[in-house]
Amino acid sequence: MQDNIRILIVTMVLVMVSLTFIPWSLADNTSADLSVTSAKPLYNPPARAQPPVRVKHNRKSIKTICQQWMNWFRRPEANKKNPPRKVATAAATRVAKRSSDPKRGKRIRPQDGIIANAETQEVLMKNAYIKYSADASLDADKQGIISLNTGDLIIDTYKPLLVKVAGERVLIKAKTTLLMSLRDGVVKIRNLQESHRHSIHVFAGQKRFAVCAGEEFVAARDYPTLQATASGDFVQRRRIKTFELGDGTNIMCSEYALVSLVKTNYLLGLMAYSRITDDRKLFGKVVKMAACLQIATRNHGPYALIAHASS
Repeated sequence: MQDNIRILIVTMVLVMVSLTFIPWSLADNTSADLSVTSAKPLYNPPARAQPPVRVKHNRKSIKTICQQWMNWFRRPEANKKNPPRKVATAAATRVAKRSSDPKRGKRIRPQDGIIANAETQEVLMKNAYIKYSADASLDADKQGIISLNTGDLIIDTYKPLLVKVAGERVLIKAKTTLLMSLRDGVVKIRNLQESHRHSIHVFAGQKRFAVCAGEEFVAARDYPTLQATASGDFVQRRRIKTFELGDGTNIMCSEYALVSLVKTNYLLGLMAYSRITDDRKLFGKVVKMAACLQIATRNHGPYALIAHASS
């Protein structure tokens, strides 16, 4: 009996001791777990996206950068530390194209700013391109003034140009194409195409004559010479007007037919059937202008040849 009581007492003591120490160990483990959980949470919410920062760009600097890139692509030699090239004008560009073409032949430079080629019968200036006939004689000074002594010229202007022919001055505006001839003292000026109205002004004596697209100006020393010239070139005309100046010079202004002019003028016909790209483009502009004039001036009546004067 006493043994049983002793066993019961020992058992109760062991139970009490176990109940006393176990909660402290659980508390220690729980605190450790909590500390770990606080350091590394089980769920991490995504971070809130920050709005983009707006940077104020300098428009001037962006424009400068773009210009530098454009210059870099246009001038590959800039990477070779070469000095910058001068900006090439339209005339200089055409000079380079023509000089690179072997069919153009070798070019010579008679004066500064003027390029001439006797083989292809053309002159390239800063403000105009001139194609002349084989028997033509012309001079050009450093100021860009052309003097026609004889022959035929086809002039395509980039900028205003002044031409002197037989004592008369011809002022030509930019973007104008005309055919000019001087033979046996007779001056003929025909406006082939223009970008502005009244782009050609002829100063004869004390008067000024405006020549529009599709019109011509003919000057001779007397009326019989004027009539013989007008009837002998086989060019169809209409709306003919004649004037007589104080010095006896006779003037004729009229509208001409481009088809008949191409058939009768050798230089213009040569350009119409040319294999050179620039000549074909130039003649294409003339044909377009003639087509527009045909529609715009259809109420002016038909073209006709001038009858020969009776002896």
